[in-house]
Amino acid sequence: TWDTEDDPLVLSEGLRASITATPHFGSDEFTRLEAVARSRASFGAAKRFTVAGRVRAAATAGQALRSLPVNKRVYSGGGSSVRGYDYQAVGPLDANGVPIGGRSAVEAAIEARAKITKRIEIAAFADAGAVYSEPFPDFAGDYLVGAGLGVRYFSALGPIRLDAAMPLEKRPTDRDFQIYISLGQPF
Repeated sequence: TWDTEDDPLVLSEGLRASITATPHFGSDEFTRLEAVARSRASFGAAKRFTVAGRVRAAATAGQALRSLPVNKRVYSGGGSSVRGYDYQAVGPLDANGVPIGGRSAVEAAIEARAKITKRIEIAAFADAGAVYSEPFPDFAGDYLVGAGLGVRYFSALGPIRLDAAMPLEKRPTDRDFQIYISLGQPF
């Protein structure tokens, strides 16, 4: 992990990048590799404006998708990854529209934030992601993209986040929009 971020509760500057390898032993032998990087830069009077971004890539080697336990598969979608889609719903779905996960995934997100007052900030964002059945992402094909607007209230506990997002690549099973409420910035 490499970390130059400034404030753990209200991030406004810096970069954090990490690469992890997690081996799993026993009846389900496989290795998960994951790389995540997030960065943000603030500018303007009193650093009122912030641009933030995040990328993630995950890969799973050692098991075929059908042999990989459902709770060990790679998923994407929801308030902390690709907003505009249900939790874990980015990627392949079964015949009933239930996410089946994958062996690898990629995600990218960008967000522009502007402080309106000392305690209130607005945001506009776009997120994209894909989940693959192959062990390593091929970075091509079926990316799902979501975009939206958000409001952050800076409480004593940290930012309280309200985001509204819509899927730009809407499938028949996707809702028209999603609402997310959370503590902290998405990245």
